[in-house]
Amino acid sequence: MEQSSAYLQAFTALPTPPFVPLITQGEARFVSTASLFAEVIEVPAKSIIINEVDELRFISYTLAGTSLLLVLNSAPDWTAEKSHKVVAVANLMNITLSLVWVDDRPVPPQLVSTILETNGRVVRLNELTRAVFEKFCVSPAT
Repeated sequence: MEQSSAYLQAFTALPTPPFVPLITQGEARFVSTASLFAEVIEVPAKSIIINEVDELRFISYTLAGTSLLLVLNSAPDWTAEKSHKVVAVANLMNITLSLVWVDDRPVPPQLVSTILETNGRVVRLNELTRAVFEKFCVSPAT
């Protein structure tokens, strides 16, 4: 239970830490937070984590074919115009955007639209909490 609490804290921290200590059989090792997100919510393990939605204006050809994981608690300036530009570039370059929304407030609809139009996933805080609990706290039935 203590380990899952540490994961959840890492997943919801802003900025997202690049690595998290993973303790298994009494030994600690550091693993990338992106790979833990991949294990828990089924996004690509090599996703690039972004904590500010405005950073999407910098996506370029060097990111072609990658997956971007937005870990956000707000997106106050996200507009339809910004969304259309990002979706056009992302789809042209085969970039998938996924979102982990770490706030209790609803996800802005325009942001959800952006994510879905790039074939990504939207994971809300309650879904993330449940997934971490199920992955690290619930023993598989024998």
